[in-house]
Amino acid sequence: MDKNKINETLFLAQKNHKENNLDIAENLYEKVLKKDSKNFEAIFLLGTLLSQKKKFDRATNFLYKASQIDPNSAKVQNNLGTALLKLNKFEESINCYKKALEIDPGYPRASDNLTRACELYAKILFKKNLHKEAINCIQKGAGLIRFTEKDFKII
Repeated sequence: MDKNKINETLFLAQKNHKENNLDIAENLYEKVLKKDSKNFEAIFLLGTLLSQKKKFDRATNFLYKASQIDPNSAKVQNNLGTALLKLNKFEESINCYKKALEIDPGYPRASDNLTRACELYAKILFKKNLHKEAINCIQKGAGLIRFTEKDFKII
């Protein structure tokens, strides 16, 4: 497959991805990667697609590869954080969102995701009576908290 054919296949994969034809798009991304195993777009988009299909283990593999190719992509860090969060890898997820915000401080999706990840992780820590750790986690995110008798809410 020459470079033009790879680009055409990638374009077709992206089109199907946008149209939510995820199985077709997945197959096309994989075809691209068979011919060009280091194609950043195909790696990143396949990882994103796999996350959409709730195949989080595979998604993280591709998104890790994408982050190695372009460690300064806020989108890659954000999507990797989301896949890791779905695998309950809270600390790794939080670190990805923080890195996304270091790269692009104005990236609202990463900011929202960081707050949500910190809240979820803090609730787990709180239920395990690890209150100090829960508060430390909250401070990594939004930093504002309202306690109730049995729970808390980040505000």
